[in-house]
Amino acid sequence: MLRRLGGAVVFHAYRKTLMTAQEHMLAGDFRKARFTALLALRAATDTFGPDDERTAFVLAALASVDIAEGDLDAAAERISAARRVLDGLPDAEPHARALLLGQHAAVQGIAGRHTAALEDMRAAVALITSAPGAPPFAAALLHGDLVTSAPGVPPFAAALLHAGLGAAEAEAGLPRDALRSYRTALAVVRAARDDAAVLEPQILIDIALIHRDLGDRYRAGSLADEAMAAAAAVPAVHGAALARMRVTAALIKRGTGDLEAAEHLIGQVEDFWSGVPGHQSERVAATIVRAAIAADRGDPAEAHRVLAGLDGVVSGGPAVVAGHGLALTAYMAGDLAEASRRLERLEQESAAAFGPGHLQTAQTLVLAAALSSATGEHGRALDLVTRATAAEARIQWTSFGAGGRDVHGAIMDRLAASLHVELTVALAAEGHDPRATATGLAAVLRRKGGLREAFAVLHTSRARESWEELREVSGRILAATTGHPEGALVSELAALYERQEELEARLADGVPEEALRARARHATPAAVLGALPAGAALLELFRWVPFDLRAGVSRGPEHAEYLGYLLAAGEARLIRFGPAAPIDTAIRHWNHAPAPDVPAPPRDVPGSPGVVAAPGDVSVSSGIVAAASGGASGVSDVLGELSGMLAGPLLAALDGVDVRRLYVAPDGALGLVPWEILTGPDGVPLVDRLSLSYLTAARTLLGGGPRTGPPGDPLVIGGPDFGHAPPDDATDDVPDDVPDDATDGVARVAGIAFAALPGTVREAKAVARLLGVSPLLGAEATRAAVLGARSPRVLHLATHGFFLDAPGGASSGLWAMWDAEPAPEGVPRRRVPWYAAPRPLLRCGVALAGANTPDPPGFVTGEDILALDLRATELVVLSACDTGRGEAHAGDGILGLAHAFATAGARHVLLSLWAVNDHLAARLMRVFHEHLTAGASPLAALRAAQHRIRVDHPDPRLWAGFVLYGD
Repeated sequence: MLRRLGGAVVFHAYRKTLMTAQEHMLAGDFRKARFTALLALRAATDTFGPDDERTAFVLAALASVDIAEGDLDAAAERISAARRVLDGLPDAEPHARALLLGQHAAVQGIAGRHTAALEDMRAAVALITSAPGAPPFAAALLHGDLVTSAPGVPPFAAALLHAGLGAAEAEAGLPRDALRSYRTALAVVRAARDDAAVLEPQILIDIALIHRDLGDRYRAGSLADEAMAAAAAVPAVHGAALARMRVTAALIKRGTGDLEAAEHLIGQVEDFWSGVPGHQSERVAATIVRAAIAADRGDPAEAHRVLAGLDGVVSGGPAVVAGHGLALTAYMAGDLAEASRRLERLEQESAAAFGPGHLQTAQTLVLAAALSSATGEHGRALDLVTRATAAEARIQWTSFGAGGRDVHGAIMDRLAASLHVELTVALAAEGHDPRATATGLAAVLRRKGGLREAFAVLHTSRARESWEELREVSGRILAATTGHPEGALVSELAALYERQEELEARLADGVPEEALRARARHATPAAVLGALPAGAALLELFRWVPFDLRAGVSRGPEHAEYLGYLLAAGEARLIRFGPAAPIDTAIRHWNHAPAPDVPAPPRDVPGSPGVVAAPGDVSVSSGIVAAASGGASGVSDVLGELSGMLAGPLLAALDGVDVRRLYVAPDGALGLVPWEILTGPDGVPLVDRLSLSYLTAARTLLGGGPRTGPPGDPLVIGGPDFGHAPPDDATDDVPDDVPDDATDGVARVAGIAFAALPGTVREAKAVARLLGVSPLLGAEATRAAVLGARSPRVLHLATHGFFLDAPGGASSGLWAMWDAEPAPEGVPRRRVPWYAAPRPLLRCGVALAGANTPDPPGFVTGEDILALDLRATELVVLSACDTGRGEAHAGDGILGLAHAFATAGARHVLLSLWAVNDHLAARLMRVFHEHLTAGASPLAALRAAQHRIRVDHPDPRLWAGFVLYGD
């Protein structure tokens, strides 16, 4: 008995010594930590023997001290010794082996060997999830049967290993997998509520960092705040652990633009590490953040000075990050030789440290390509661009699987900067290397249209139950915003947007991995050329912001140009349309020009063409110029100017090529003008030369995945009863500023009341009769009817459309800048006008029954449409004004209703680019559907209907307002 008691006393002393060593570690006193750990090792060796499991644990503790001091070789040796001990013990607990393997993975990761670290962590987690009698952790979590009941696997060990796997996956550029692992770890911690609780703050800050890397700044910021609050509530989180969290929080604060807060956090970290020898990974990270803050403040020289302190001292991943910063600052300072020397080494080191598909590797390749181009090495520069775009495609799609639209948009914005550099390199190589055009086109194809396709792929998700809640949340967002005439509560909207993002992330997580990998590799020039029908060409347009190859900085959006890649006859040709500013101005003038008045015609006989005899002396081909010349010379001048800037270069590129059909994939403002009306030098418009249709991006020609079927019956909606009649002088135009008194309990769109459209009732009846269905009119033309649609073969909406420009320069970062907390008592909480929302798809839509009444919302927005499943829908017809308008988004064209319906899966979308005459629109739609039901394609039917109107009314503002998107 005395012997047993003595053994217990020794074991207690051993454990107490280890705990003391851990306390010294957290406090940053590594000398004392090593001393006490060595005492524990002596006690364990003398009491239990050198081959005992407890001796292995002490070796692991000493390895932790080595890691903290930056002595990775010593740490690896101790870990290997501990693993040899456990290998000789057949009864050793699986979680003990797993923890040692995880520790070895940590050494690999800190050394920058992220691929090896990931392999080790996967093996470590496999040890505990496949232990005899232990259920897989995912299954245990789902059934509420947590690791405390799994034999031999304590919650602390389980949470630590899953969090370690998340860290390794994040470093390897696998954010979707990392979020899964971290969420599993967090669930374990929150269910156990024992000593594992100390891990919660660190897990939260690591999840925040992933969201920051994905560009989801709002979510990253809220998680970082939650993590720091959790750390303050857990006394055990202090010292080195708290310093590490502060480094991460500083990174996140820097990402939101709060440089003062970031600098304060870094100062706290530097104070903690001052006087401690070695280059601990947290201190290295703090130094890198300090340099980044200096660069953000416009002081690259100071950034270079700070990073120079790490040169030759650190290795692996930190060395790559620091070296990249040093190369960039040298480049910006004009020292191209120094920048080249560093980048040549970094190209290989980055891939070895992070893997070929990591953002750091891609950024290194892009910078090296720019530098090679600046020094005239065009062949090498193109090779580097090819490698970079392949890496970025993988980053794009693996990241898309980790979140919803906020993540998708942020990723595309981050990659857009690289795309502009890559295009600059490709353009500089024109005339020097025959691969230049194909290389530039490949970069555009892989990026443009990615935002739409990323959301569309969510329809392949296995998490189908999330779609219904997503639709419900979209409705709540609309109700919250339109339900308050003075605007929505920021806090309420923030919570709804966060839930929407969570649901989209859940859907993304349910997308099969192969579906994402396939997206990353399928958009290539060869694939698009192979998909073109015989006699067809495709014009992929892009708004390019040049990069200054000598100075190493962007030249800025004021220097933007429009580029076109023409794919025809088995090859690609580059078209440089010139500066974007004059083209954008001309398009704006064209769209603001009022159309001529057209008197209402007598009631047409149902089924008749409804066309008056054409003047015999006016030819259709010459009508575009002739109609504009009488009393409208300004409009004619604008059209001539646009034609010279756009049609001239296009026709020159098509010279000698047998092309009968042209697909146009617009970008920027080029999606706001129908190319059919542009004329060549001979005055003949493109509509009389080519059959034109539009694509949101060239990659859509490759198909968006399998179409579901069969489609439902056609759905025709028209002539909605909008409710309260507007004043007689109400118009459809959206004012620049909304009047303060435009509330009065009426939920009008931006203060606008919708006037009745009697012509749409007749139109809907005529179209429904042709399609063999009954239309929904008046009070039946509801929001619920549209949202309840499940892939109707044809969806025809005859009503008002709208798009509202965001006032005051609202941007995607708007919500993050506004205080979401309740204001002090007596002060009204901040509300924002819903039409100032940063998401353009919330600012476009169609008006339906009750649109002029306060509750419920009487319209459907682009946000609502995204959640529809229209994958079996052949055609959507938006017979309404301004349904083709939207917000120009470089790389994704116009974000508006066409984008929304195409994303939801509709094969063709017919919409308008400006306010179309009500009577002419109704006539055009009837003729369009007559030809469609007779077997014509949507494009042929539209051309026939436009021709019919054009005979009587040659002015293009009267017949060319509708355009067709789709293949």
